[in-house]
Amino acid sequence: MWGFCKLQFMRAVLFFLFACCSICAEKPLAVYLTWIDNPLTTIEVMWLTTNADCGQLTWNGQTIEALHKNLPQLPATLHQVSLKGLTPGEKYSFSLEDEKYQFSMPRPELPCHFIVGGDCYHDEKEIYFKMLRTIAEKKPDFVVFGGDLAYSVQKKAGPEHPERWITFLSGLTDYMKKGDELIPVLTAIGNHELLGGYGQTPEKASLYYSLFPGNGFRKLQFDHYLNLFILDSGHTHEIAGAQTEWLKKTLENPSNIPYSFAVYHVPAFPTVRPYTYSYSKEIRKNWVPFFEKFKLTAAFEHHDHTLKRTFPILNNDAVKTGGVVYFGDGTCGVGDPRVPKEVGTVWYLAYSKQAQAVWDVTLTKEKAFFQALSADGTILDKTEISPSLGKSTTP
Repeated sequence: MWGFCKLQFMRAVLFFLFACCSICAEKPLAVYLTWIDNPLTTIEVMWLTTNADCGQLTWNGQTIEALHKNLPQLPATLHQVSLKGLTPGEKYSFSLEDEKYQFSMPRPELPCHFIVGGDCYHDEKEIYFKMLRTIAEKKPDFVVFGGDLAYSVQKKAGPEHPERWITFLSGLTDYMKKGDELIPVLTAIGNHELLGGYGQTPEKASLYYSLFPGNGFRKLQFDHYLNLFILDSGHTHEIAGAQTEWLKKTLENPSNIPYSFAVYHVPAFPTVRPYTYSYSKEIRKNWVPFFEKFKLTAAFEHHDHTLKRTFPILNNDAVKTGGVVYFGDGTCGVGDPRVPKEVGTVWYLAYSKQAQAVWDVTLTKEKAFFQALSADGTILDKTEISPSLGKSTTP
């Protein structure tokens, strides 16, 4: 009898030990990288699990306990670890359970290579995944998505489909890689990230701001060569008012940085919606004068589901040099792009096409090179822009 009880006791102990060791053995639903602070010395490691206890990261032989956030809209817990004090240009690795992940920090000097797209998981997931594979093949330093990422809210009044975020994020995990390295991702907010679409508070986009923490409008500075302004085109922050005041103050800060870009969702210079579209008018009234005054290199716009490039624009006119070029218009994962306005029918369009595409950008000391890439990697359009030191011109 004693022997039988002892055997049962040992079985219970072994089962308990096995359960403890296996409690985090599940594969994360998604693992991705983003930035809140200095993109050359810090990075945010984000991962989703169905098990709230799977929140430890191994880094340089040490175990780091993540910040955890339960996501009530999803059967998942979000984990976040901020890695700081990193060296620009260096390659790093970390582990989640037995799975190893790698990434490289951006270099501290030019050249710099990044890709911008928007309106991502719009149609079938394979359409979105195909574009991710094309992006990854180009091996960018990072990627920026300008809103309407997962289309979790497809109509203003809802309902919300939060499970689409799992597909969006798992796509980044599976395909957003250069070799064995994860590619960091930055995002701007779009109207399909929240109920109501426009004129709401950040609380109405709680899932978006949980998955991509940070203010709705901010600047990221890549050492001495690039300023990136991520803006909110009226979704959880007004275009006018505090956001415009912040933009003006930030742009007018003296800088010797040769390249500055803005990324946001609704286009100032639309290819499908009318020129009089209210949010486009608000951006032209509030942001465009400061883009021009402080010599923004270019702006990336989305929302209209077409491919476009404008002429350089200055003082409400197309010019040969000295203006701001606007690239767009959000067809990263759109399988059936809309028909855009034709070149010659509106004064600002230099190129337009009904096509799924993203913009591939390479910055060098001499030029910035832009290529519109289709989902199969075909170059649909290209141009180049000389750097500017961001000095103020006459408004």
